[in-house]
Amino acid sequence: MDRDGVAPGETIRTITAVPGAAWDGLSRSGRAGDESGPIKAYIGRHRRIEAHFTGGDGLAPDAFHDQLQLLAEEPLEGAELSHIRVGCSRYARGLGHDVLLVGSGGNRGLSFQHDGIYAQYLLQGRFIALRRALETSRQRSSRFHGFFGQAVLPLLPRRTAGAIQKARGTSLVRGWRHTAALQPDYAQHMRLDERLAEQFERNLVGGYVDHRTAMVHMAQSAIADAGTATMHAVQCLSGVQSRGPLNQRSLTEFCYGLPADQFAAHGQNRLLIKRVMAGRLPPEVLHAPPAGQTSDWHGRMTADMGRYRREIARLSDDDEMTRRFDLPRLRRLIDDWPDRAPSSASDLDGYRMAKFGLIRTLTAARFIQFVEGRN
Repeated sequence: MDRDGVAPGETIRTITAVPGAAWDGLSRSGRAGDESGPIKAYIGRHRRIEAHFTGGDGLAPDAFHDQLQLLAEEPLEGAELSHIRVGCSRYARGLGHDVLLVGSGGNRGLSFQHDGIYAQYLLQGRFIALRRALETSRQRSSRFHGFFGQAVLPLLPRRTAGAIQKARGTSLVRGWRHTAALQPDYAQHMRLDERLAEQFERNLVGGYVDHRTAMVHMAQSAIADAGTATMHAVQCLSGVQSRGPLNQRSLTEFCYGLPADQFAAHGQNRLLIKRVMAGRLPPEVLHAPPAGQTSDWHGRMTADMGRYRREIARLSDDDEMTRRFDLPRLRRLIDDWPDRAPSSASDLDGYRMAKFGLIRTLTAARFIQFVEGRN
């Protein structure tokens, strides 16, 4: 084995999901719509890495839903990512592999960014540390918005934070009303607001009050996702098992014990992983912008809009479905569907409902019909 853990004469294959041919090149501000750039920069230094890219052309975001639903027998989490999850696994199978290593567990450990750190500094009275964390912002307005949004807002009462979010035009971006077309009476009957508040406490609106709370929440979410029947369904459908080396408990506990300034300082996020991998990874990787995994969502959904319209029409004939779901809202969304992909919420009223809510609402309806044996 050499210093990179590769046996002589062997290569390591990587698989990266990239936008399909229908992508118009637009992406959310500050995010990379195509993640192939850092990968290509890395393999330029390591010739024994064989990179593969798959665009999943022709696949809707909720492709493979019926097969996954049949195998999982539970509501599908992240249904709008089905084409990526199954697509990459099937691609690996096509290359002759039955195990796929994934690195998502690093987000709550080695590559943790800054969630909760600014609020933690303010709460602890560490004003110098907070100033240093924000001092590299180029514009004074950026420093102010970073201070208020990431340090002050998480410490405010939930109602106050929500009112401020509305006034700022960002609204309750983490609230269900923007990503699920539910009837208000049904949501109240299900105690949705109370259950969300119990689950996320004050993190639902304002953000995290310290970095360890953020890491625990991310760890619990990752553990739940790794053990769900949805993940097992993906593995059964593709014939490929997923392994997450960065999910190792000892590594997670080690990162949890580190102080906040090991993860963010002097305006740099993900500081720990950048220091660990300095000299091993090229700058294109270490300083790559955040990824936008679904930058081609508009093109994929537009190609399948007829199917979504027909499904909503069928659901509208079911009294129980109309009692639960705000189907007229979804019809209006489809009727006003934009010709071009909006890059942010300011470009489209109901942006999050279009990008996430339509498929998630239909996924919930499909599961109810599946349980009731009416598919």
